[in-house]
Amino acid sequence: MKTEDQILIEKQLREGLSEDEKAIFLSKLAGDDAFRQEYELEKQLHENLNETDWNLIEDKDADAVREYTELFRSEESTELAALLTDIAAKRKDQQPAKGKSRQLIWYIGIAATLLIGIMTLVLLLSQGPETPSELYAVYMDLTEVPSLIERGSETDSMISEALGEAQSQFENGQYAQALVAFDRIIQQTGERSGTIMIYQGIALMETNQYDAANETFETLINSNSIDATKGYWYKALLLLKQEKTRESKALLEKISSENLYNAKRAKVLLQELNR
Repeated sequence: MKTEDQILIEKQLREGLSEDEKAIFLSKLAGDDAFRQEYELEKQLHENLNETDWNLIEDKDADAVREYTELFRSEESTELAALLTDIAAKRKDQQPAKGKSRQLIWYIGIAATLLIGIMTLVLLLSQGPETPSELYAVYMDLTEVPSLIERGSETDSMISEALGEAQSQFENGQYAQALVAFDRIIQQTGERSGTIMIYQGIALMETNQYDAANETFETLINSNSIDATKGYWYKALLLLKQEKTRESKALLEKISSENLYNAKRAKVLLQELNR
């Protein structure tokens, strides 16, 4: 596409066309298919990746929607836009520009950005306020639990093997077996790390051993482990699973106000509980 056409499209998107330029723009839009396709692509990018015009869920009033909007806008969408821009720039330097190749890059960018927005909306708006147990299922993210096996550690090979087996059982949902394995490891090492307490607490939650899970998270909170503050988050989820909403909200308030582990997610979860 000609440089002057690109400038014309950019000025239109920024509402900076003069009357003469506007007439030229409308004429090209009506009679030039390539120009019209380029304008539609640039318009979608402008609307979906630009901070000011990011209007995917503009009219929603829920605080939770606004929170997720800011989160995805600032972290996911911006990084995606930067990555795609970089790819496009490198591709342009390496070979002559080809209309179809350039359009493919923009289509990928649009599709990926819209997918992020759609996933957010599905989570927040599909069925209205969830029950506490449904929210527990949404916010219990096992992918954020750290691995028991640290690369480069000098842990005894037999202990490492036992930890790997326990982690595998946990990840496969074999919580009862994992709990037995954790107890054996603690007896063998004489230590109970913060990471193991997280695994134990979650496994106890998942097997409905609520008192034991609560005791485990309290022990973690009062420990000297670097993971100590994570105990508040998992205890809040435990209370949520038990449908003790008031107590869970109190802990989530503490996490949010004191900027503890998962403070952003705690704030959003609070907003969902208050809907």
